[in-house]
Amino acid sequence: MPKDKPKKEPLSNDIVKDLRPKGSILTNSRWGNSDCSDYDAPRPDPISQSSLCGRFFDQAASGAERVFSTTLSLDEGKTQKLTWTEAAVEVARVAFFLKEKLGVKKGDRVAILSYTRAEWAITDLAILSLGAVSTPIYHSLTDSEAAYVLWNSQADIVFCENQAQLEKLAEIDSSPSEIPSNEIFAGGEVQLSIKALIAYEEVESEQFQARLYSFKDIINSGRYSNAVETSEIVEIIRKEASQVQRDDLASIVYTSGTTGVPKGVMQTHENHLSLLEGLILSGLIGSGNGIFLFLPLAHSFARFIFYGAMVTGGDLIFPAIISRKESEFDAKQLFSDIRESNPTILPSVPRIYEKVMTAIQGKTSAAGFLRRPVVSWAIDTWQPLTKKNQEAKLNFLERISHKISGKIVSKIKRSVFGTNLSHCVSGGAPLDEKVSRFFDSLGIVILEGYGLTETTPALSANSLLKNAYGSVGRVFKGVEVKLAADGELLARGPNVAIGYNRMPKATAKAWSEDGWFSTGDIAEIDAEGFIRITDRKKDLIVNAGGKNIAPQKIEGKLKTIPYVSQALVFGDRKPYLVGLLTLDSENTLAWAKRTFPNQDNDLKSLSENPKLRELLDDEITIIHEDLASYEEIKRYRILVEDFTIENGLLSPTLKLKRKKVVEKYLDTIEGIYRA
Repeated sequence: MPKDKPKKEPLSNDIVKDLRPKGSILTNSRWGNSDCSDYDAPRPDPISQSSLCGRFFDQAASGAERVFSTTLSLDEGKTQKLTWTEAAVEVARVAFFLKEKLGVKKGDRVAILSYTRAEWAITDLAILSLGAVSTPIYHSLTDSEAAYVLWNSQADIVFCENQAQLEKLAEIDSSPSEIPSNEIFAGGEVQLSIKALIAYEEVESEQFQARLYSFKDIINSGRYSNAVETSEIVEIIRKEASQVQRDDLASIVYTSGTTGVPKGVMQTHENHLSLLEGLILSGLIGSGNGIFLFLPLAHSFARFIFYGAMVTGGDLIFPAIISRKESEFDAKQLFSDIRESNPTILPSVPRIYEKVMTAIQGKTSAAGFLRRPVVSWAIDTWQPLTKKNQEAKLNFLERISHKISGKIVSKIKRSVFGTNLSHCVSGGAPLDEKVSRFFDSLGIVILEGYGLTETTPALSANSLLKNAYGSVGRVFKGVEVKLAADGELLARGPNVAIGYNRMPKATAKAWSEDGWFSTGDIAEIDAEGFIRITDRKKDLIVNAGGKNIAPQKIEGKLKTIPYVSQALVFGDRKPYLVGLLTLDSENTLAWAKRTFPNQDNDLKSLSENPKLRELLDDEITIIHEDLASYEEIKRYRILVEDFTIENGLLSPTLKLKRKKVVEKYLDTIEGIYRA
């Protein structure tokens, strides 16, 4: 068990502690959270176009030969670039094919089953250009989960990435799918039929035959354009796009289903465009920025970044495609792609930042006897001296220390992010303050934001001008928020979606008659308008003593331990909290190699090793210093199997599926209490 130590004062979070009364409405209608909010500056023009696709074609006309997207390659030095002109042509050809060959019209639903890549972006814009409804499906879903999305959205045309995704669709098309019970259906088997399937990669299928099309054939000149000239086809589709209105439905985006049946969130063009105006004001993304986008585009956060690059004229950078047959994600390749692409902006979910931090910490621990303290000294020294140098003159020894530590820190930063990084953007889940401060020690700014799929998807974000650690920033222009009596954050604004597809009861429960959406998150708001999310309302633990405890906060701190990959905290109606921890294989095996150099080590044997247990106890004791006594983990178990997307314990955006983890390991949890 972790040792007891005297409490330390928690890190300052730079937030003025003047919490708003429950029910007070917070908004900033002029600037939102813009970097321009604290000085007199001309207001940027609002987005005048009536649709996302209208904005795209106008940007393409003015951007001409500027780079729209870059796709990295596993072959060193080889990348595939797409100019704005080329992107407009491809969007037009795909839209023309959908309209003329498949008869897609305004309001029809078209699905995309693929991991993030340039073709995904082109397809999405093509669908929107016809006034049709883009319906993303996570590439990691099983065939039965994908079938539910197709059933609920009523999409029967699907763009799929590769052979692995085609086989899921073949299963759906060939035999009945089990649809879970929901508001409008009691549950049971349903036979779905796929009208047409368009594949990004080369695939084989006797089953689909005449219904199967090649994306590469579609974007080739003349293949499906009935001899229409390139310039003419762009104008034809641009005219189609001009008919799409702001209040038209743009997309149905499905929640991850961590607590039940996924809900299809209906997002309009106005939902997106209104928020993108706020994004322009915020300074998070600017024209010409190289934005590395690896997050699943089926998730609203990644889509927000994609559209942000589109409206500002940014350059999207897509990761290398690892396999032409399967949709694969590899963390090592991801970090290699980040270094190679040299991005200006890196958007990510917190888990990736946590992995970067623990990897750097692990390498520091593995450094030689002489090098290890030097690296640690540099990380601890450089940023305080940098800030002091901005306020006062450094003495001779401080100048030398600043120069040496700066070189070491710069080398670490370049080894992970390259040389061009301006800032990172974090969303999708809470970011532990320790992670933000660690990156700050390397001179890397993480701007944390907040929102949900239902808010398309952002409500607030920090800015480069004012970044309050521990907060999710201030609201975007036009957004209103307030706290309910129980502390739940409520939101209203033109970015808030219009409801759930084919779920009227769930819609009525989440949206009030006067337009307030219940986020399900408990929050605090300070005197300067910065929002702090304390936990998900449905995840709150109420222990045997009646204390409300936020497990996500504690889990976030546990995941900052270099040897921990994932964590779950449990304790509802129990006298104290317990935890399930999984091991970070790279850092743990590296530690074992240093500690037990003459023996073979594997995660199973290490999970039972008392030395590792002692190491984790010490790390948890340090974490307890910033927690109340009732928030401490009194006992825990080390699991050999990690929580992953593949075993169904993480969502596609790396969120913990708490209910499924508890169901799978309930006997283990109960065993901890009996021990």
